Amino acid sequence: MRILFFDIEVFPNYFLLVVYDPYEKKYNTFQLWEIDNVVVSNDIFKLLKFLKDEKDTYFCGYNSLGYDMQILTEIVNKNLISITKIKEFNDSLIESEWPIYREEQLCNKTLDLMLVNNYGPRSAKSTSLKKLEFNLRKKKIQDLPYHFNDILTKEDQINEVIKYCKYDVEVTKDIFSLSKELINMRIEFGNLNNIDLLNSTEPDIAKKYMLKLLSQKLNKSEFEIKKLKTYNNKLTVKDLILDYIKNYKFKNKEFLDLLNFYNYLELYPTVKSAINSDIKIITLKNKIEYSFNFINNKFVFGAGGGHSCQDPGIFESNDEYIIIDSDVSALYPSLAIENEFYPAHLGISYCEILKENVERRKQYSKKEFPLINNSIKVSNNSSYGMSNSEYSFFYDAAYTLKTCVAGMLTLSMLIDMCVDEIKDFTLLQFNTDGVTVKIKKKDEYHYFNIIQKLENISKLVFEHVYYKKMVIMNVNNYIAIDINNNVKTKGIFEDYEDTIKQGAYHKDTSAMIIPKALKAYYINNIPVEDTINNENSIYEFCYGNKGSSSYKWMLTKYNPDNGISKSELFDSRFVRYFAGGTDTLSQFWIKGARNGSIQAVQAQTPITLLMNVPKEDILDLDRHGNHKPRVNASGEIIYRYPTLNRDWYINECNKIISNINNKI
Repeated sequence: MRILFFDIEVFPNYFLLVVYDPYEKKYNTFQLWEIDNVVVSNDIFKLLKFLKDEKDTYFCGYNSLGYDMQILTEIVNKNLISITKIKEFNDSLIESEWPIYREEQLCNKTLDLMLVNNYGPRSAKSTSLKKLEFNLRKKKIQDLPYHFNDILTKEDQINEVIKYCKYDVEVTKDIFSLSKELINMRIEFGNLNNIDLLNSTEPDIAKKYMLKLLSQKLNKSEFEIKKLKTYNNKLTVKDLILDYIKNYKFKNKEFLDLLNFYNYLELYPTVKSAINSDIKIITLKNKIEYSFNFINNKFVFGAGGGHSCQDPGIFESNDEYIIIDSDVSALYPSLAIENEFYPAHLGISYCEILKENVERRKQYSKKEFPLINNSIKVSNNSSYGMSNSEYSFFYDAAYTLKTCVAGMLTLSMLIDMCVDEIKDFTLLQFNTDGVTVKIKKKDEYHYFNIIQKLENISKLVFEHVYYKKMVIMNVNNYIAIDINNNVKTKGIFEDYEDTIKQGAYHKDTSAMIIPKALKAYYINNIPVEDTINNENSIYEFCYGNKGSSSYKWMLTKYNPDNGISKSELFDSRFVRYFAGGTDTLSQFWIKGARNGSIQAVQAQTPITLLMNVPKEDILDLDRHGNHKPRVNASGEIIYRYPTLNRDWYINECNKIISNINNKI
């Protein structure tokens, strides 16, 4: 599989393609440049020959399937030698909701890293290339030096654009290196099932794989199945509740009221269909929400599941108490298999496929075939998630709702039993597929008897982990340390190392010194001041903020010598800065309801903009990597970033610690 890396830039009078050849380690550039309708440079014919010669090569880019290769295909198909025509197509492509050319219509093969990582604009993980530069801690956060509608008339301008484009290609190469496992998974799983998955997002992998299985099982074409959906004229929720839940007698009024809420709930179509304007559909969002306070927890139940959590605090196992985390294994497919839940239009064949996939996974162990094993698991889980989307052939709101309600009420049964039968019972957390509890050691056997009882009733299987310590802010922000000293972090406690281990490069990696210091404090009893004052990487302190077409950035520089502040507006798709200094960063709104208003980005303290990092270290390190700061004649440490306000980060940590420690 031969791979080249590429990127395109288009201006009203200038087109540029930069291609990096990793085999010869060189860049190739192709340009079309006109000034006042006079051609200055024209590499189009050279480009056409190049693309023809590389017919079997994969051109690797970021958003290349939806943009870059679309441009090249239009040039090839229309034999475009006019920059005006290229720019017109470029603008129409950007305005279009969907790509103009389907993948099989493109002039050359492409590998789109945005899709491979599921970072596209319609994804919950949507991430720009500029944000990835920040998250990958590149020395430069480099933006296009000119607006895409600017006319370029100077050689220096062209050189700047080429330099910028090459830098984007460098970042693309970095992302490719980090995406190899995801790429290999698509190749391996695709070859196994004879499906092209190379540029598929994770949900698309599940769609294509399940579509093929359904086609075989139902003896229908994939085209026919894609059109299948179930529209419900009415949902009477009590008819969707499982018999073992109906027959269970809740001991606690709060859960009995919850069951009654569902028993009396009826839903009707109220939202216009996105596919057929002549009909309305039933929406689950904001329609089935229910909440209450019970056993020092606020319980919230909704269309996406349920959750609750203890107030902030530190919870530890000891000689008297233990902490157990109990999760249902593969909750959603298990509910479907055991109770014959399925989208009405797919019938029992859907459940049969889920069950066959469970057996198929056993043939590909996690150890020997991790990519295939995970792909089958994801496909089973994703089909439930897609059942709430009208664009999916799994769509059936009744199936979505009965599965979600079954999961929430089954876990409610577990909590109800524990509260009723275990005197000293503390629920630390609850979500749709599991609970974390703190009980006395003497009640451990009783607890697992309750679990066994529920497993026998529901046919679900629980998995358990023992924690020795939990630090909880809320259900989305906590540290959990198991008895083998494995650390699980979530939310504000996830530091940069955690993010990299997860491969979660889409997440916000701003001010990672804060979770790093919090982890050191709660796990190793290291004062946050020690972690923050001894940190020598400026990246740990940096914040990142994505730009928008609705506002311009406004940097206000304060001159302490004369007491005068001067503000400048500038465009940037992403900014990087740290707390400390004399400048302030704001958003000056130029569109929408806030047009003309100014909104501070960092209201509590001045900042220092840091788009380029000339030196990685704040403090000097010796050749062994040990901290050895430079000092002046008076013995005072010379900081590379003297404006960095370390106290601000310390205070941010202390706010969180105070919130947690004062509510034990």
